[in-house]
This record gives sequence, structure tokens and C-alpha cells, in this order.
Amino acid sequence: QQRREKELRKQQEREQRRHYEEQLRREEERRRAEHEQEYKRKQLEEQRQAERLQRQLQQERDYLVSLQQQQRQEQRPTEKKPLYHYKEGMNATEKPAWAKE
Repeated sequence: QQRREKELRKQQEREQRRHYEEQLRREEERRRAEHEQEYKRKQLEEQRQAERLQRQLQQERDYLVSLQQQQRQEQRPTEKKPLYHYKEGMNATEKPAWAKE
């Protein structure tokens, strides 16, 4: 009788221990899954931020290129006009000596 009760208690203890270990294992799996999910979320967030920064950088480069092009156009000498304008049909002898070709 006592031996049987002792065996029954041991079996209950083993069952409790097994149940407790199963609970611990599930809890550990849950933590690991949460950690992995958080890692993936952060990775995705960093990737999105990198893409945003890349787009912003490209916009700034485009803006700088357009400024450079605008500056070049402004610096380009316009068609050279003579300082003094004479009538088209003016005779070369009527022009001052320094204006004769």
C-alpha cells in the first residue's frame, strides 16, 4: 500500500515536472518569436529610412545639378553686340577711324 502510494506520488511529481518544463519551453519559444519579430520590424524600419534618405539625397543632387546648369547658362556670354551701332547701310567712310573694319 505504502509502496503504491509512493509510486503514485513519484508519478505525479514527474507529471508536474514534465508539465512545468513544457510551460517553460513554450514561454521560451514565445520570447524567441517576439524577439525575431522585433528584429525584423527594426530591420524593415531601417531599410525604409535608408530608402527615404537615398531619395532625399537624389533630390538634393538633382537640385544641385539644376543650379549648376542655371549658373552656366547665366555665365554664358550672350551674343556679342558692338558697343556702337551704326545704320546697316552706312558708308564705311562715314564711320570714325576706330570703327572702320
